[in-house]
Amino acid sequence: MSNARRKVVVIGAAGKIAGQVLPFIRDRYDLTLLDVRTVDGRGNELKGIQIADLMDPDRDAYRHHFRGADAVAHFGFVRAK
Repeated sequence: MSNARRKVVVIGAAGKIAGQVLPFIRDRYDLTLLDVRTVDGRGNELKGIQIADLMDPDRDAYRHHFRGADAVAHFGFVRAK
C-alpha cells in the first residue's frame, strides 16, 4: 500500500456543507477546491479555492482540475431562479 495521499476534488468548496466537512479532511487528502466564488456565505475569503464554472458546457475549460483525481466530493448547489 502506498503512503501517497489520495487526490480529492471538492466541488462547491465555498458552500455551507463543504465548510463543515473541509476541516476534517484537509490534513488527510490532497484537495483541489473548486467553486464559482472564493468567499463563504459570510463573505470570508477562503484559502486555496480555484474558480471553476462546472456548468460551462466547454469541459476543456476545467477538465485539468480532475486529472489524477481518486475521488470527487460534490457539494455544489445551484439555486432556482
